[in-house]
Amino acid sequence: MRSPLSEIGWSERFGSTIGRVLPRDASHGWAVLGTVLAFMAFTPEWSSAQDAEAGDRAEARRLFEGGVEALDDQRYAEASELFTQSLAIRESAIARFDRALALRGAGRYRAALADLELVLEQTQAARHRDLQTQATRMRDELRESLARVEIRVVGGADTLTVNDEALDPDETQTAGVDPGTVRIRVERAGFEPVLRELVVEPGQSASIEIRADETPIAASVRIETSPEHAEIEWAGRVVGAGHATVEEVLREPHAFELVVRADGFETDERRITLGPGANERVSVALAEVGATPLRQRWWLWTAILVGAGALAAGLFLGLRQDFPIETGTLDFSQAVLMVTP
Repeated sequence: MRSPLSEIGWSERFGSTIGRVLPRDASHGWAVLGTVLAFMAFTPEWSSAQDAEAGDRAEARRLFEGGVEALDDQRYAEASELFTQSLAIRESAIARFDRALALRGAGRYRAALADLELVLEQTQAARHRDLQTQATRMRDELRESLARVEIRVVGGADTLTVNDEALDPDETQTAGVDPGTVRIRVERAGFEPVLRELVVEPGQSASIEIRADETPIAASVRIETSPEHAEIEWAGRVVGAGHATVEEVLREPHAFELVVRADGFETDERRITLGPGANERVSVALAEVGATPLRQRWWLWTAILVGAGALAAGLFLGLRQDFPIETGTLDFSQAVLMVTP
């Protein structure tokens, strides 16, 4: 199970290429081969690339062997990390299979299943029959060992995550999870996140219902008035003068009556709608009693428009150059050119 897969090495690939380019006449073939080898030996770029590739292979092998040693000693988390580093340098079905073994030992069944699926995709039945047999057997065993949790969310959730994996919150979900502690998080705007934890055994089935609107976040509204001594009445109760902050705990949007009054000023009444978790700011400027609102002073706007028209006419006439006009015999107005003697 630990023996590496037989892979096509550089020498086999090179030999296959040379076989295609060598002439059928063997007496000339070796001469061509010698020329190619001499050229490659004295090409710095090719030599450097080969050195780098050899270094990468050596490092991948070193990490792989370290992972095997840690796996034999049942240091599963360390083995998984070493195999991960080896795979980052060079992909190998054997290293991926061994990482699945380490992940299984660490209780990370879902991650191990993902690796085994890749092993089965990368290998061929004719060449890697033993590896495929072992990978298939372990995959089937892990599928049976997953715990299953049925999750029903009510109260209009926005998000649902199970062990940091996002699921659709609008439907009842049956999630295959690793044995151990299952962490479920439900969120809805305007409400505190809901956190639940379950402990499940391999192959166990469990169910849970979670309310997304379990704990509302208080809505807040900041009210400021002009004049600063104006009395503020919120939902039938006086809450301050000049400024006040009001909080309401709501599960659904609700409209509240706001009344602002002060002696010598017109009273302002309005409705403020708040939802769960809302954060609003309201400014109220009272008008003095008897004062005509600016938008209703028609005579002022009329005077402004008339004055603007007169100013425009004066500017036009001031900029215009005067010249005499003479009526011709054909009743056309003709400009008389002023000629300086």
